[in-house]
Amino acid sequence: MIDPVYLIKAKEILTSLVPLAPNDPKILYSLGVIEARLGEFDNSIKDFDKAIELKQNYKDPHYSKALILIQLKQRGKAINELEFILKNINPEDELIKAQLEKLKS
Repeated sequence: MIDPVYLIKAKEILTSLVPLAPNDPKILYSLGVIEARLGEFDNSIKDFDKAIELKQNYKDPHYSKALILIQLKQRGKAINELEFILKNINPEDELIKAQLEKLKS
């Protein structure tokens, strides 16, 4: 397990990078991952959405958002994210297919 002190420091660093590279979806995605690890799910989803807005075919924020939505018991929204990946990014993604199958059963 990562010491929360390091997660907080990582969040501070990534937050400071956003204004320097506002069009970089990887920074927003990374910030969302750190926020998720800190349990800041609302902020995490917002940052994943911003990353998706910048690069719609970026799989990682779609998948990470789906995982958080599953934790938050928002199954329908999670299914939508996973279906988007299969329809628009990679129709052959076995991990996404398996996760979707599990959610729909």
